[in-house]
Amino acid sequence: MVNALERIADPEGFMLDPSLRLYVPLWKRDGNSFMSDDAYGHLCTVTGAPWKLQGRDFDGIDDYVDVSNPSIFALQKLTIRVWFGGTLTNTGALVSKKYSAIRWSYILKIREGKLMASVLYTDGSTSTDVASAVLPVGNHQGVLTYDGNWERLYLNGVLVNSAQIGAQTIPYAVENVQLGRSYYNGWTYAKCNLGEVDICSQALTAQEILDHYIETKWRYQ
Repeated sequence: MVNALERIADPEGFMLDPSLRLYVPLWKRDGNSFMSDDAYGHLCTVTGAPWKLQGRDFDGIDDYVDVSNPSIFALQKLTIRVWFGGTLTNTGALVSKKYSAIRWSYILKIREGKLMASVLYTDGSTSTDVASAVLPVGNHQGVLTYDGNWERLYLNGVLVNSAQIGAQTIPYAVENVQLGRSYYNGWTYAKCNLGEVDICSQALTAQEILDHYIETKWRYQ
């Protein structure tokens, strides 16, 4: 078994490791549907979101990617990592998993020009956002981790916020992971570029996250 640092620093090299639940390199995938580059081969169905050299361009109106196989993403420890960019002024989700009409099991989003993230508490109605400062225009790597006690939010390899939320059993519904949108009494869409997305079934360390940022940032400069 390869260690977590090797696996997540180079997901293309360790696609068969089962803890890498999703790896979607949007920078190298065009077409209206494709399979994810991980051991599970999730069907990714694209609506809008035209391909560009650094990923897919989401218009903030109706563009999104639907990722199949919802049960594999019902995680109690996790890391969600996204390369994203643009003007980043609207509200919209980079990655989300719907739980109910007004809740998400987890979400990584842009709101008020900031990167925000949360996981849902056991009660199915409470969450605590961790947020960055206002983001400058350009490309960024955002990461959410939950280790069974702490939520942590990283921006460009650096821890920017955290919250000790205790041992929560994250509740789940049978809903696909969404890239570029989330549901809150209707769908809300992100206006951004998404370069790559991965989801891991463990909380990576600060050093692992920094190393991955250093390994991948060349694509987005």
